[in-house]
Amino acid sequence: MMSQIGLIREKLESMGALESLLKGYKTSMLIPVKIDLGTVVSILDARLSLKVNEVGKLEARIYPIRKECDFTKPFFGHQFSQEDQKKLLEIGNMGRVVELIHPITGEVIPSLVSRDKLTNELVPLRADLVRIPLVIKGVTLDELQKKILKEGKPSG
Repeated sequence: MMSQIGLIREKLESMGALESLLKGYKTSMLIPVKIDLGTVVSILDARLSLKVNEVGKLEARIYPIRKECDFTKPFFGHQFSQEDQKKLLEIGNMGRVVELIHPITGEVIPSLVSRDKLTNELVPLRADLVRIPLVIKGVTLDELQKKILKEGKPSG
């Protein structure tokens, strides 16, 4: 599977990307990936992750670099304000929880939205999955500080 996109275990290991892939995370860096369409072969830089598909097979997920974020289309039902766009481009997140609509179930899901700084991909994260530790960089957080961070707001 990985060899189809020009990658082998040793190469991923030497790049320091294998461990995050095996843990189910995206790579922390861009990886050169070979795309072979039969008549055309192209190399592009992308982040990668591994995922088990519906039939139980492991497959590579490719997250290519986007030239820019597309704010013209709704993102899971959310229309970006000028302020949202500015914050995503400048700091990488909107600094607030928004209601996103699941495309299949129609469920409204309070979520944080961030921008992947390597690929410009917009990434949703369910607010109920956000876990704030009790201590950050040696500072013990009180309940108000944890609530502010969980809502995606700046802490300072």
